[in-house]
Amino acid sequence: MRNTKFNLIVMLVIILFSACAKEEVIPDVKEEDMTNSPNFTVLKSGMLAGMNGYSTKGGVELGRDANNKVFVKTKSDFSTTFATGSVTFYLSKNERLQLSDASSLIRLDVITKNGEHFMEVAGGLPADAFKYVIVWCAPARVQFGSAELK
Repeated sequence: MRNTKFNLIVMLVIILFSACAKEEVIPDVKEEDMTNSPNFTVLKSGMLAGMNGYSTKGGVELGRDANNKVFVKTKSDFSTTFATGSVTFYLSKNERLQLSDASSLIRLDVITKNGEHFMEVAGGLPADAFKYVIVWCAPARVQFGSAELK
């Protein structure tokens, strides 16, 4: 009986701790291989700045390739805190991400490492109202940084 109670307590502790784990589902997205592409035309650019006590920095660009596909590019100097292993990039109409207003954002991609990335913008060139790139930590629901595109 005593051994059964101990096993039950151990199982409850394991279940409790595993239920509290914060995890973001990372989709298997193939990132476009455009490194050093001479066919990428920059339309707007900006510099990422950290927010809410998190370090985020580096250049970002909005542009299109030779096939007229639209991308947001992080430059090679991009870095951020990967507190939970990944961050999600958005284009936004506002400097602060408003997840409750789907018309104010475009989800780009989940990033798991620093450096250069090309993230295709679904639907092509967004309206001029989408002038911010947002770095968002989904598991913690915290904005790690933003850049205004000019």
